[in-house]
Amino acid sequence: MRDFHMSIIFQRLIKSAGLILIFFAANASAWTNGQNATYVIGQPDFVTGSSGTSATTLNNPRDAALDIINQKLYIVDKDNNRVLRFAYPITSNQPAAELVFGQPDFVSGSIPASAGQNTFNNPFAITVDATGRLWVSSEDHRVVWFNNAHMISANQPDADGVLGQPDFTSSTSGVTQNNTFRPMGIDVDANGVLYVSDTFNHRVLWFNNAAEKANGADADGVLGQPDFVTNTATITKSSMNRPVGLRVFGSTLFVGDRSNGRVLRFDNAAFKANGADADAVLGQADFTTNVGTITQSTLEYPGKMAIDGSGKLYVSDGYNADRVIIFDNALSKADGADADNVIGQFDFTSSGSDITQNRLNMDSHGGGLALDSSSNTLLVSDDNNNRIMVFKSTITGPEFNLKAGANYLPSGSSVDFGKEQSDIIFTIENPGSLDLVLDGSPKAHITGTNADQFLVVTQPTSPITTLSNSTFKVRYQPTVLGAATATITITNDDSDESSFMLTLSGNAITTVDIATNTDTNNSISGGSIDFRFSLLIAVGLMLRVLGRRYVKQNQG
Repeated sequence: MRDFHMSIIFQRLIKSAGLILIFFAANASAWTNGQNATYVIGQPDFVTGSSGTSATTLNNPRDAALDIINQKLYIVDKDNNRVLRFAYPITSNQPAAELVFGQPDFVSGSIPASAGQNTFNNPFAITVDATGRLWVSSEDHRVVWFNNAHMISANQPDADGVLGQPDFTSSTSGVTQNNTFRPMGIDVDANGVLYVSDTFNHRVLWFNNAAEKANGADADGVLGQPDFVTNTATITKSSMNRPVGLRVFGSTLFVGDRSNGRVLRFDNAAFKANGADADAVLGQADFTTNVGTITQSTLEYPGKMAIDGSGKLYVSDGYNADRVIIFDNALSKADGADADNVIGQFDFTSSGSDITQNRLNMDSHGGGLALDSSSNTLLVSDDNNNRIMVFKSTITGPEFNLKAGANYLPSGSSVDFGKEQSDIIFTIENPGSLDLVLDGSPKAHITGTNADQFLVVTQPTSPITTLSNSTFKVRYQPTVLGAATATITITNDDSDESSFMLTLSGNAITTVDIATNTDTNNSISGGSIDFRFSLLIAVGLMLRVLGRRYVKQNQG
């Protein structure tokens, strides 16, 4: 039996997934082309660009990642062969890091003599998953991870696992199902699927339930190549040429296909067949063109990416472009569509680098991006200026964003409640300038054939004030074995997404008998719920727990 107090775990780790959220277009963040940054990390001001090795300086920073729940910022300081951890949010220029991964102290930055469990050779990319686990890729041709990275208190901690290599001391490149060649982009979805841009093998690998895999485990799928032993670089609907950045948004994967000058979109990526076609392209007019120019609809060298809760896609465009290009509603953009805003340049056709409060200087792999949708904050790795730029936008009116743990969830996302009773806590954020009002009573209402298998344990509150949030908890409480689905509906006064639906799913192998439940609105309003549990083992062995009763007193 899963204890109800484990709901906090499901707030962070949505395992074995299947929940579908249907969003409508969201209010647009008010970005201004060529706008100034608010703060800078790694430099004392906006006109200094020197490198350094200390707690306050950087040397070619390549990527950044945010853990909003635990208020941490991680920065890949590539040429110092380390990852720095900062307290977040950033409130001033040149803050000091609080911890370092990959080096014993803040003044060391050398490349290790050989691969190890606590070192990096030119780290490329980082991401943080819903549990606070930190993932790092490097020129050791591998991806390593650190569990509960926000809780680590000593410099240079050991990694907890490795993929791409059989162990922590190997660092050989290759093109196989369990090897990589300079992986430069990583991301983890709400289901624990790790996506890896295996850059010099011209492909993207994915690993299901990656944190549970043994060291050196095989990948579960590949995009960009027809199989796990081919690494041909071409420009077609199903191929790639040195992909760098990638970002997963619900079940949709965006890939920065760097040397083809484009971003590919793969819908329901983890369910694709090996070598499957992309579903859409941005940065080029079609799947066979690479014009190599800098315009509103074309990309030169797309690198890292970020995406906010409304589906707005941010793409770093490096080398001569030196910009971040922004596509509103990226999930529904037509092939070759125009971008909507640009940062780092004053317009869509300007190029060139500089060191000012509103200009960037990126190498050909593009700068890393990290996004905090709750405060409309974008962090950009301005690597050749040895700094991270912090930009802020505004949203006019109320805004509805939804998260499960650390993951924003868009239309078509799937997160499953699994095979036994479990809770998931969702967070509604309002990064807008006005209060967000949720309509109806109850605010979150369950309907459908199997509505009795799901319960809104705690309802969201209303109104949700500007730059604030409200949570609600949904419980899967199967009384029958097998598959079950239901739908939640929430309405609100966000002009662009006044209604959305969650399709809830589970596939029970364990049932719970509900003796009493006096609530008629699919939420607990008071009293006790009496449960008797029986466990059915998949091989047919039934273990029944008799004479034990579990009483849960509603605290909500």
